[in-house]
Amino acid sequence: MTNLSGSVYRAVVNGVPFVVPLLLQDGFGWSPAEAGLMLTWVFVGNLGVKPFTTPLLRRFAVIPIVTVSTVGLAATFVGAALVTAETSPVVIALVLLASGVFRSVGFTAYNTLQFADVPPERLGAANALSSITGQLAVGLGVALTALVVRIADGVLGTTGVGDPTGYRIALIVLAALALVSIVEGLRLPRGTGASLRAAPR
Repeated sequence: MTNLSGSVYRAVVNGVPFVVPLLLQDGFGWSPAEAGLMLTWVFVGNLGVKPFTTPLLRRFAVIPIVTVSTVGLAATFVGAALVTAETSPVVIALVLLASGVFRSVGFTAYNTLQFADVPPERLGAANALSSITGQLAVGLGVALTALVVRIADGVLGTTGVGDPTGYRIALIVLAALALVSIVEGLRLPRGTGASLRAAPR
């Protein structure tokens, strides 16, 4: 179940680096360089919070961390869907920065959780399963996001050029899917990942 909810989460977060630059370029008329530079704020947040993720996992239960990070991530997707061509670049950068922070915390929590209670003799098989599902989730996230954009444009009769509606709908769908991953996470057995908090400091 951890791999299922974690795979949904990975698919969702991997759709963002695909759809956000398109939203900025096609929807708002930014240049590829401008859109690419703005996207780097996701990864600034991602890397900037890394030193704090291990202390978080040792201080707090992992399921609440996963829940909070996923809700926060979904909120940033909605925030990105609400920005317009007139929105201040500073505001857009802050939304993407927060998205990167929640993305990183959730990734680390899921990646750690799926190995936390695995017996040593089964770690090899668990690692293989994690690698396979992780790669599938990456491809699925991009493919699903592209499909949602294409369907939205087809239904609405838009082309995406000068009209960000399809990209906004894709971000809302990604937010909804992120919340779906919480449902699976909350069904995990009580005490899952408790060994993480007992790890040496």
